[in-house]
Amino acid sequence: MLEGRLALDLALELARMPTLGNAMRAHPAPADSLVVIRIAAGCPKTLRDAVRATGVGPDAVRDACVLYLQQIHFAPGADSYRVLGVRSDAPRSEMREHMRWLMTWLHPDENRGEWESVFAERVLRAWREAGTKKGASSVAAVAGPGSVPPKRRSRRLRFPVHRWVALPLAPESGSRARSPLLGEWLRSICMRLGLR
Repeated sequence: MLEGRLALDLALELARMPTLGNAMRAHPAPADSLVVIRIAAGCPKTLRDAVRATGVGPDAVRDACVLYLQQIHFAPGADSYRVLGVRSDAPRSEMREHMRWLMTWLHPDENRGEWESVFAERVLRAWREAGTKKGASSVAAVAGPGSVPPKRRSRRLRFPVHRWVALPLAPESGSRARSPLLGEWLRSICMRLGLR
């Protein structure tokens, strides 16, 4: 039923009948998912071509593409390939192009909504996961069967270490501190505590 259909047709059909979402999520992403992604990202040429091919207005086409991506590609539990809109055997260059167009659409400078930032994080996570799986499978294919891929060094966050330096306090005999900033700070603390 849904195999071999164009992504744009599926997006328009989902906009007309939202109940088809479950059936669409059960099938792999169409091979031409980039068309829907480019329309959502605001590519004028792709939108013009889609309007000409379908006879549907530009706002309706764009809204249908956004709905399709939200409901099908970014559905809860979608794997990294579904989020990127590619098949699991897609080359890295195709994944990169899909990720670039998705980030063009979801970038905070373009869209200021909260859901866009959540989807942008999912796209970046999917890009890393798909890249890791591709990298591991390509290393195993080159090294041969039974070989163990090399371990990746984990990046541990290291927080900067600040060395604390004791500042000189005011001398006993004098009323002012040696550092003017320290003196102002001590005076403000004393005033807040009501000691002066």
